[in-house]
Amino acid sequence: MIVMRSEELEEETGRCSLRPILPGSVAGFKGGENRIMNENQKISFQIYGGKEKNSNWTENLEICYVLQGKGTLAIAGKGKWKIQENDIFVLNMYETYQMLLELEGIVLSLSVPESFALNLYPEMGDRRIECFSFLLGQEYQKHYERIREYMADIFAVYCKNAPQEQLRMRGLASGLLSELLISFGQQKPENRGESGREQVLLLTGYVREHYQEDISLRKFAEENYLSASHLSHLMRKEVGVSFTEYLKMVRLQYAMRLLDQGKSVTEISVSTGFVNTNAFIKAFRDTYGVTPGKYKKERQKKIEESIIPAEIDMDMPDVGSHLFDKLFTYLSKDTGEKRTETNYHESELRQFRADVRKAGNTMSGNWKFSINGGYAKGLLTECVQKAVHKVQEEIGFRYIRCKGIFDDELQICSRDMNGNLIFNYVFLDYILDFICSNHACPWIELSYMPSALCRKKQKKKEELWLIAMPDEPQEWLEVVRQLLLHIRERYGEKEVSRWLITPFADVFLVNMHMENQDGYFELYGETYQLIRNIMPRMKIAARGTFETEGEGLGNYMVGNHLLPDYWTMVKYNSVFPQEEESELELIEYMEAYSMVTSRDTDYLKHQIQLQKRQLEEHGAGKTPLLLAEWNSTIWQRDLCNDTAYKSCYLLKNILENCNDISGFSYWQISDWSYEYAPSSHRYHGGFGLFTLFLTVIWTTNRCNPSIYTGYSDLNFRN
Repeated sequence: MIVMRSEELEEETGRCSLRPILPGSVAGFKGGENRIMNENQKISFQIYGGKEKNSNWTENLEICYVLQGKGTLAIAGKGKWKIQENDIFVLNMYETYQMLLELEGIVLSLSVPESFALNLYPEMGDRRIECFSFLLGQEYQKHYERIREYMADIFAVYCKNAPQEQLRMRGLASGLLSELLISFGQQKPENRGESGREQVLLLTGYVREHYQEDISLRKFAEENYLSASHLSHLMRKEVGVSFTEYLKMVRLQYAMRLLDQGKSVTEISVSTGFVNTNAFIKAFRDTYGVTPGKYKKERQKKIEESIIPAEIDMDMPDVGSHLFDKLFTYLSKDTGEKRTETNYHESELRQFRADVRKAGNTMSGNWKFSINGGYAKGLLTECVQKAVHKVQEEIGFRYIRCKGIFDDELQICSRDMNGNLIFNYVFLDYILDFICSNHACPWIELSYMPSALCRKKQKKKEELWLIAMPDEPQEWLEVVRQLLLHIRERYGEKEVSRWLITPFADVFLVNMHMENQDGYFELYGETYQLIRNIMPRMKIAARGTFETEGEGLGNYMVGNHLLPDYWTMVKYNSVFPQEEESELELIEYMEAYSMVTSRDTDYLKHQIQLQKRQLEEHGAGKTPLLLAEWNSTIWQRDLCNDTAYKSCYLLKNILENCNDISGFSYWQISDWSYEYAPSSHRYHGGFGLFTLFLTVIWTTNRCNPSIYTGYSDLNFRN
């Protein structure tokens, strides 16, 4: 079994390497050898990982939980299945299995000794546990959830690493065995191959006891009056590998321990039964992809650089690792509370000195450049309108940005009975009039795709909008042309020239929702040209995404001389799990994107610097840069939004970055969002400047003091 570190997984994946990573520390498990407890009669945990075949013969009952990644599981006489994260399954005593995990795959196994299980429940002797969560549908998952809860509770208790906790673990294990027998126990079929399995068990025990000696299958067969050819056949059938391969695996397992202890390659080859040093080096390199000498040097280097401690605790896993987050969501209430009480970080105290007699840097007023009103149809609701009116009265933003003007509910574009396009701007006019009446200019994003233009792909029931390419690009351009002509006629070219417009849905959502993006850049460019032709002075804001292979929207626009008036960026303080060393989840429950909070306290500053460097590298650095959307979180149920933290976050990031970009546009004014069902609680973790208080009769907006105070303070200081 190969234990891998998460950062090594990312590096290897980037190089498309398929070789296994050497044991070291698997994203939270300190130590490379798999057995966590050495006493045979104790409940123990082990982990499987890597791009290798974990072929084994299990003497104990093993309850396995897939921590991350995917793979395949094969059990002799049963079948072969695909496994993935959150799957749980049981390997019975004296059962032969083979587990092949992908590079990032990691499985946690709870091993219950045979003697322990049979003493508690003698029925285990003639019953088998058929527990495979991936075989049954959602309606049958209730019993599997109980097994996951027991697994999480036992592991949490084990991690305390106290001698007295073995008693508690035994109690929990007893409950687990009872649940397994009741829910998944089946009568053992008559097994005619029991004697063959006993022979293989005898052989594998012999190998582990005499691996240092010059042993062979023929020698074992002669000493036990058995047939060597028959044993060879049984070995492949029951264990899945040849005798020679199994012997090599055992020797390498012990060799790895000696390497970690600092023994020389020569000493190890002699101590582990290899014919000579060259044979050991070849076996090690063939299995792990590097020579033992190189592995030893790299390990020593990491110790010197403090990447791994010199004295690795071989038994105790780091439960703070993100690896166990999913498993720990199944903790029972008592166990979870106890774990929370002990798993904390001490506050860090810092002291600052400031000379208040000196004048500070002049603060730019660009933090009032824009604010997001949210989705266009939301601006038709009273609670959002009250919030906009209050914010404009007390702060006064230059632009109010809105998305989703082509939402079907606004009925801008539809078809008559003959299939001809028809246009209706009543709702849109009401929205634009409202923004202008509050002394702000509209910032319009031309999203999303009207269903009348996309008959090939219809919006799914659970989707809030349709993001797709039109069936006929010319029809999309006609919709945009008619819209531009309408607003020019209604508001006048002079007024509209002050407005901002974004030619299409944001590229982030396009990448997430649009499987076929053929022609997306070209349509974006044609929409840009159409806006320039009809409204040459209207300001265009476009997302500046640049890819190293030249496949970003920014690459396309610069390469085709389609420079906007403003480049935009969208930054929430959230990143994809693979970008973060360890996850920090601050949400009540996941409702949207599978992302985690970045631990970078200067995340926004660093992202702005990165974006500006990319613009400079592509010769577009002179075009102003805007934050089209930004927030400390991407979720509407982040409980930090209702704390004083949020006000500090706003003040810090605006003060630090106000002179580095041309404008901010906070997302968003109100908690009212069509992405989520509204909450009946005033404080529910929404990220708007205003929260909502819902009553049976009417709706009124209430200021979210933790967020709004940050902006009102800036207005006062400015």
